[in-house]
Amino acid sequence: MNSPEEQQVALIPRNFMERGTFMGGMFKIRNAIEGAVLAAGIGIPVVHLPLSLTTRIVILCMTSLPAAMVALIGIGGESLTAFLMNALRFVKNRRIIYRSDVMPDYRKQRQHARSREPKSQKRRKRKENAKQDTDDQKYNNNSISEEVSGQDSQPKASESLETGNPSRKARKREAAHRKMEKKRERRIYDTSTSSGIKKQAKEDIRVLKIEQKLTKKAQTQALKDTKKEKAARERQRKEDKKEAVRTAKYEKKEAIRLEKNEKKEAAYRKKHPDSTSSSPAKKKKRKFQTLEDYLPVEKIANGIVYTTDHRYVKILEIEPINFLLRSAREQQSIIYSFISYLKISPVKLQIKMISKKADINRHLEQSAKELERESDPRCRELQRDYIQFVRHLSSREAVSRRFFLIFEYEPFNVNRKTEEKEILAALETAAQTAKTFLYQCGNDVVTHENGDEFTTDVLYTLLNRTLCTDKPLPERITEVLGQRMAEGKDVDTIHCNAFTAPESLDLKHSNYVRINGLYHTYPAASGTADPYQPFQDQGCLGYQLRL
Repeated sequence: MNSPEEQQVALIPRNFMERGTFMGGMFKIRNAIEGAVLAAGIGIPVVHLPLSLTTRIVILCMTSLPAAMVALIGIGGESLTAFLMNALRFVKNRRIIYRSDVMPDYRKQRQHARSREPKSQKRRKRKENAKQDTDDQKYNNNSISEEVSGQDSQPKASESLETGNPSRKARKREAAHRKMEKKRERRIYDTSTSSGIKKQAKEDIRVLKIEQKLTKKAQTQALKDTKKEKAARERQRKEDKKEAVRTAKYEKKEAIRLEKNEKKEAAYRKKHPDSTSSSPAKKKKRKFQTLEDYLPVEKIANGIVYTTDHRYVKILEIEPINFLLRSAREQQSIIYSFISYLKISPVKLQIKMISKKADINRHLEQSAKELERESDPRCRELQRDYIQFVRHLSSREAVSRRFFLIFEYEPFNVNRKTEEKEILAALETAAQTAKTFLYQCGNDVVTHENGDEFTTDVLYTLLNRTLCTDKPLPERITEVLGQRMAEGKDVDTIHCNAFTAPESLDLKHSNYVRINGLYHTYPAASGTADPYQPFQDQGCLGYQLRL
C-alpha cells in the first residue's frame, strides 16, 4: 500500500496551442517545406548531369539527402532560414550601447595611419630610452658613492638628487650652460702696464663677441619660436574650421532627421487622432542610440508598464512558501489550486525570481543596541560572537529572493479598438484573480502604496543587478535630478528609462550579454531528456524546486 507521504506523479497534458507540426509533432511544416525546396534545388541539376544512373544516385545521397535532413531537423530548434536570418540580424546589430551620461565622445576619430610613427622610429626611441635609463642608473650610483665617500663632488651629487634624477639631455644642457657662463666671466688685468692694457682689450673683445653670439642665438631661437607658434595657430585654426564644418554637417543632418520625425508624427496624428501614444514604435538611429532609447518602455503609470510597441504589462510580487515542507496531501491541493488558476490566467504569463545579497544592516544595528544595553559581561561576549557570526554568514550565504508574477494584457477582439480604461480594468481584474487563487495555494500578493515606484524599482533591479546593491533607486533618482538641474534642463520631463537604464549593454557576443560588466546568459531548460519525444508527459510534483 502506498504511503500518503510519497511523491505522486502528475500527467502533463499536451500543449493545445502548438500548431504547424505533423507526424505527432515530430517535424515542423516550415522545416519540411524548406527541406523539400533544398532537396529539389540540389537534386534537379544533379539528375540532368550526363552521368550514369548509379553515379547520380551516389551524388544525390551525398548532397541532396544530407541537406534535406539538416533543413528538416533545423539548427538549435529553429528552421534553417530562421537561423540564417537571426545570424544576419545579430551581425548587423552587434554593438555596445551606453547610457547618455556615460556615453563616450562619438566624434573622436581613430588616429590616421599617416600620423602614426613608423615602427623603426618607435624601436629606435625604445632603445634610446632603455640606454638613457641605464646611464641614469650609473649616474645615480656614482653620485651616491661620491656622497658616501665624502669627496669634492659632494655638491654635484646633492644637486642631482635635489633635481629629482635629471635625464641625460637635462644634464647636457646644464653642463653647456655652466660652460657658457664660465666663458662669459670677464677677467680683470692690470692696466698700469702696456701688456695689461692689451690683455684687457682682448678680453673685452672676447666677451663682446660672446655677447653678440648669444644675442644672435637668442634672436634665432625667438624667430623659431614665433614660427612654431604661428604654425600651431594655423594648425589650430584648420582644426577648428574642420570641427565647425563637421558640427554644421551633424546639425544639418540632425535637423533633417527631426523634420522627418515631425512629418511622420503629424501623419501618424492625422491617421490616429485618438491614440494616446505620441508616435508608433520607430527604429532608433543606430550610431547615436542611447540605452534610454533602446529600452522598449514608453512610460510607467498606474502600476503598469507601457511599452513602445503598445503592450501593457503588470507586475505582482508574491510571497513564497516552502513547497517541500508540506505534506503530500497539501502539495496535491496546492498543485490543483494552481492548475485551476492556470486555466483562467492570461495567456502570456511569466514567473520571475530575483536573488541578491541580503541586507542585514538593520538587524545588526538592533543587535548592537541590545549589546549596549546589556550589563552582564558573559552575555555581552555571547552577543559579540553572535554579531560576528551573522556578519560571517551574510558575507557568504545570506541571499534574499523575491518572486514576481508578470502578465500582459491580451485583447479579446484584435479588430476592436480598446480604450485605456478598459485595459486598466482588465489588468486589475486579472491581478485580483491571481490574488484569490494564489491565496488558496498559500501565497500572498504583496501590496505596495505606490505602484509606479514599485514597478520602477523592479525594472531597476532587473537591469542593474550589481549597481542596485550599492546605489538604491532613491539615490539614482537624486543623482539624475541633480544632473538635470546642473545642465539646466526641465526636471518634469524626465523619462523613466533615465532612472532604470544600466550604464552599458554589450551585444557583441552570441552566447551572452554583458550588462554593467556582469555577464548574463539565458539557457533553456528542456522538459524532456529524450530528443525524439516532443514533450514530457509525466512529472513529479514540485520538480522545479530541484532545478
